Amino acid sequence: MMKLSWHVVALLVHLAIRLGVAALVVFSSVYGFYGSSTFVVRPFGSESIHAITAWADYIQEYDQSPGNGIVRARLDYGQSFASDHIARYMLGSNEVRFSGSRVHDRSDRDILADYFGLPSDFQSKVTVQPRIQTIVGDVVGYKTLYQKTVGDSKKSVYVSCHVPFVHTRWDMRLHETVLEEGVNFHPAGYLGGGNRRINRVDLVDRVETALRGGVTFGDML
Repeated sequence: MMKLSWHVVALLVHLAIRLGVAALVVFSSVYGFYGSSTFVVRPFGSESIHAITAWADYIQEYDQSPGNGIVRARLDYGQSFASDHIARYMLGSNEVRFSGSRVHDRSDRDILADYFGLPSDFQSKVTVQPRIQTIVGDVVGYKTLYQKTVGDSKKSVYVSCHVPFVHTRWDMRLHETVLEEGVNFHPAGYLGGGNRRINRVDLVDRVETALRGGVTFGDML
């Protein structure tokens, strides 16, 4: 029976994941689902390429003497530029429309404004230009504590540390154009709110306000 190395297994798993993601994208485009709420992340400390850069040639050498060591620090800055690509991944487009349930010409692809505490005749257009800025760095250290020759080989004891740090800022750069402010109220019992009617003046004024937080609507009332 043929045995597969872990490299081959890892490659097969990677290909299976890529094929699964591709199938999901095709399914979503065919059946009308847009955007994705999935972000695949991994710890910065697992980036082996960054972890060994500039110091791999100085560690675990055959003829290292006890007490030999090295410390390396690194700092990087990164910023996204393809804002439209990010928006299409998350939302399907860089422009999204919000419309209330009583807007006569609302599209099936519009986001229902009622869910955000807006009146049922509200309508607006929201554009996003997402930008991600990241500062990453790490400090790595290595020190040989003990080394002993055993036959034709050498055995050593060493201590190593890797301290990564990351700061990131995600800005949607949202801009809203209100097409219809709306005048309708929420009747008693509609989307929460208990047994009282919620007048227009007590509803959220625009989508930006709802997304910014600090306001209550629906079951939060």
